[in-house]
Amino acid sequence: TPEQIDEIKAYPPSIAQSRMWRENTLRSPDDYPFNLLYLLSCAAYQIRPAHWHDVDVKQDPRIKAFMQRIKFSVMPGEAESPIEVVAKGKDFRAVVPHVKGSWTPEEVRMTDKELVNKFTDNVSRVLHRDKANQIAEVTLKLEDLENMAQLMEMLSFSQSE
Repeated sequence: TPEQIDEIKAYPPSIAQSRMWRENTLRSPDDYPFNLLYLLSCAAYQIRPAHWHDVDVKQDPRIKAFMQRIKFSVMPGEAESPIEVVAKGKDFRAVVPHVKGSWTPEEVRMTDKELVNKFTDNVSRVLHRDKANQIAEVTLKLEDLENMAQLMEMLSFSQSE
């Protein structure tokens, strides 16, 4: 559980080692997507990525407390991206050779079901789940669509829907 974590050591790829990621102080809403400690805190609390940028998550006292309490360090990246977690005095290490959702290698690609779940989660604040699933189904079968206007009509919506 997040309460049991004492330390996180991340070895992210070189892009995440720039000053933008390391020295981000969360002064504006746009800073949150580029703060590794915030993102790891959300992950520790199993908050779905589609909600990491919700105002109530950004202000969640558990997330803020975790960020203050946790010892966090970013080490120079390696060919693979290990992460180490110290919890209850024990070290746990995992190596992530490829990020889930990457195009290659094929075994880390997202399945259609995973893509639909991600889409419906991301649009859940503005579309009813049934409509989101309908749009996803049509999108996965674009070759069967007679006219793109049909999909565009499905995608247009008002706040009252």
